Amino acid sequence: MVLRILIVDDNRDTLKRYVKSLKRRVRLESFNFFGTPQDLDSKSPIEIEECDSVIAALKKLRNQPFEILIVDLKIPGSSGQEMGGLELIDESVDLDPLRPIIVITGYGNVELARRTFNKGVCDFIEKSATAIEDLVSAVQRAIDTRNEKIRRVGNPFTPMTGLEPTVFGGRTQELQFFEDKLNRAIYSKYREHFLILGDWGIGKSTLLREYKKICQSRGYISCIVPIEPIQADSNLLDVAHIIVEGILHDLPYPVERFQKVLEFLSALEINILGTGLKIERNNNNKQKIISPKAFLRDTLTKLWEDIEDKTDVFVILLDDLENLAAVPEILMTLKSALTDSLMETKILVGLASTSTNWVEITSIQKHHPLSRYFLSRVELTYLTEKEVKETIRESLAGTGVSFIDILSGLKARRFLPNRSSSAG
Repeated sequence: MVLRILIVDDNRDTLKRYVKSLKRRVRLESFNFFGTPQDLDSKSPIEIEECDSVIAALKKLRNQPFEILIVDLKIPGSSGQEMGGLELIDESVDLDPLRPIIVITGYGNVELARRTFNKGVCDFIEKSATAIEDLVSAVQRAIDTRNEKIRRVGNPFTPMTGLEPTVFGGRTQELQFFEDKLNRAIYSKYREHFLILGDWGIGKSTLLREYKKICQSRGYISCIVPIEPIQADSNLLDVAHIIVEGILHDLPYPVERFQKVLEFLSALEINILGTGLKIERNNNNKQKIISPKAFLRDTLTKLWEDIEDKTDVFVILLDDLENLAAVPEILMTLKSALTDSLMETKILVGLASTSTNWVEITSIQKHHPLSRYFLSRVELTYLTEKEVKETIRESLAGTGVSFIDILSGLKARRFLPNRSSSAG
């Protein structure tokens, strides 16, 4: 994999110094393209294109992929304007919003350079005795900036607008993993509760939603419980209540349908109001005492008894486990409940957590019971460039928008109907 940089400056001598220094000194250990680590070309890890005019640079940007743009602000524009660098910045942002832009400016243009940050520029350097040193550092920061932008976007098909994608691509192995767990839970006496690990923003929540859609398409009941941040002063029973509340909230039936659950909670003097749980605490403290493990075990057992005639399996997906960092003991409580009488049910549980959080929880002991219990797991990695392209093509199928791959650059163009063609 080659890191491609485009440098635009009308001073040819300056260009040559920039190119020589960057090729020799920029470190690429952390460089990623589309969030996926690639094998860098050991012979030429950096490929630098030079342009001494905006017109030539515009042509290159529109026809070749570049990971970083370095541009001198004070360079003649395509229409002769003095600050042609601004024109180039606007065009670059339109073509690739993730591409970091570094501005080079002379004395007197510093304030203007700062204002370009609003246009998408990530860094600027002044022409001075230390310009080469500053440029090398700026390029290093630009690599980190691009990686961070890609990480923030995560899975490019994670819904950012509330709309669900019609195509879920690039996760074939992860989907097959869930299919296997689902079939085992239905046709075997034993279930393999599982774990989804991955960096924040990589697409764990999207994958869980896809798991739920698979269940729905087969008529199986499932629910997703996104865990909100838990306060450190919360006790385990409070957290158990929150988990049960989330389960009841996401079920496809009104709470009134779950008579055995209602009777059990009523015996504990726990009333369900709306879609949530509220524990009635009266003055003489008659609320029944129950352990967190017993509460989870018995509530889920009663829930299964209420729905077992409606589904072959009940899938519970707990998302954002990192928000349980203040009370990680609740996971051991859940594990204990699952290994108790819940083994006689057809309840399948999946957990989603950041890898770092899971390591923190399970590294307390060398052979942590949680780590041994959730041996069946998937670790999400970033989609490869090929997977991204294939999914974009599938997503655009039938929309009137075609995907064009120009030297690994991504562009989409809407093709309008040919007005000259006959209407028949």
